[in-house]
Amino acid sequence: MPLDTPLEPGAGTALLHVHGREQVPATVHVMSGEPVRGVVCDIDDTVWVTGISHPARATWRTLRGSSSTRQSVPGMARLLRAAVEGQDHPGVVYLSNGPWNFVGPVTRFLARHDFPAGAVLMTDWGITPDRWFRDGREHKSSSLTRLMEDLTHVTWVLVGDDGEHDPALYGDLARAHPGRVAAIALRQVRPAAKIGDEQEAGSVDGVPVLRGADGDKLLPLLRDALRNRPPAGGNS
Repeated sequence: MPLDTPLEPGAGTALLHVHGREQVPATVHVMSGEPVRGVVCDIDDTVWVTGISHPARATWRTLRGSSSTRQSVPGMARLLRAAVEGQDHPGVVYLSNGPWNFVGPVTRFLARHDFPAGAVLMTDWGITPDRWFRDGREHKSSSLTRLMEDLTHVTWVLVGDDGEHDPALYGDLARAHPGRVAAIALRQVRPAAKIGDEQEAGSVDGVPVLRGADGDKLLPLLRDALRNRPPAGGNS
């Protein structure tokens, strides 16, 4: 949307309204306009435990749980803070195939467990113009591509898990946008015997691919990877 003047970097508040309704405040996250490192993080089985590889179990946890009863993945908040450590107003984006209806519980959970504040990109469930249900993989892929195209000054750390499409999506993104991905960090939720050669690779076109059971295991690996790959602009 057009603005009279650029927004100052940091968190701000926008007032949203439609005709005949009260104004509703919403938080706006504005990142630096200078070269900076950012992080994109999956939510299900990366930020909180869902068991998305077991659909019935995941659905039960989603419908029955709340932001206060959810189990946080150990060390993941520290991992995300390390990913943008030393950056001036970095971009932090949480990307999920979950419906927008759950954005409230998601943001409350992130705040309660000390995750860095950032934008949340979710999706609509249900019928679309060309199919009965939205394509979760396409939602993530198109969102990642748009971040790359709209924010050309940001170098990203991509954080996810190996339970669904994250390894392939992140690998494709790194290949399609050379120099724009600093590292890929994947929480391991699948048995090693079920992980294919593509997911076993230690790097994608020179981008390190890190694996660990949780954020605590991934943290030293990420620190080493970022030490060897300074962010755009040399801010750390």
